[in-house]
Amino acid sequence: MTSIQFKIITFLLISMFLACSNVHTQSIELDDKIEVALRKIGHNILMNAKDSTSRVLPIEKIEDRYKISFESEIEFEPSQLVATINTVFKEDQLIDAYYVTVEHCNSNVIAYSFIMENVLTSNILHCGGRIEPTACYEVFIKFELPTEPRAIIPGISLVNNKNLPSVSNGMIFLVTIIQIIAIAALIGLALFLWRKKNSKPKEDHKIQVGIFDFDTLNMILSTKSMKINLTNKETELLKVLYEQKNETVERDTLLQQVWGDEGDYIGRTLDVFISKLRKHLEADSNIKIMNVRGVGYKFVIA
Repeated sequence: MTSIQFKIITFLLISMFLACSNVHTQSIELDDKIEVALRKIGHNILMNAKDSTSRVLPIEKIEDRYKISFESEIEFEPSQLVATINTVFKEDQLIDAYYVTVEHCNSNVIAYSFIMENVLTSNILHCGGRIEPTACYEVFIKFELPTEPRAIIPGISLVNNKNLPSVSNGMIFLVTIIQIIAIAALIGLALFLWRKKNSKPKEDHKIQVGIFDFDTLNMILSTKSMKINLTNKETELLKVLYEQKNETVERDTLLQQVWGDEGDYIGRTLDVFISKLRKHLEADSNIKIMNVRGVGYKFVIA
């Protein structure tokens, strides 16, 4: 894995982690906004009941429903209740659809309920004019509408059959799962590239020279039936000749590339090593190291 690939994968992993964190943060912020809106609704319900002294009790979330409860008993008029909740959600542009039930405290008996399926385009339909008697009521609001038909409940109203809710815990869960899968895929890709980089390197130090296997790293020239250990200079010389096979290589070039600036070679040093290589390679009659008079040598493979 190159440094650029590592940086890209690191960036993607951090981005996906922040994205998941952002989904969780948005959920928390949404819960906070809902609580503020619900307390506002509770206050307005008290004002409609002409009760300016009682207080709204802390908002509770019970499973998938939010509960608004009051310190004192209240009365309410259904049309005002619908309008109050609808107005708050429309002003805050917070919730697109919801399901409301007003229940008697500690009995789960429903006094009134209604469904709002689109806040922004709703035309409020309700049972108006009838005031529910003073009693202990709890208002429950659910933001995921039921997908199956419900039994008819006395006092239930259906308000505008349009859209589904724009916010749901299911959607947040689905997005989170997708992001986790994406992170796992990126981690898998990173591990694959790392293993590929650290796997056994290709044996590019082994060269096929005619019938011979030429191991430049271990300085061995071998066939199925024989093995010749080369010296360092023999290995370097054969490598240079093979890389420029079928081409004439000047003596000075060979001396410089093999012996460099060592200064320990004389005029016949190269000839001696050429003779040694010819001896090693004589098992393959298709390989010849030809002397180009006055110029250098040519490594020929027929």
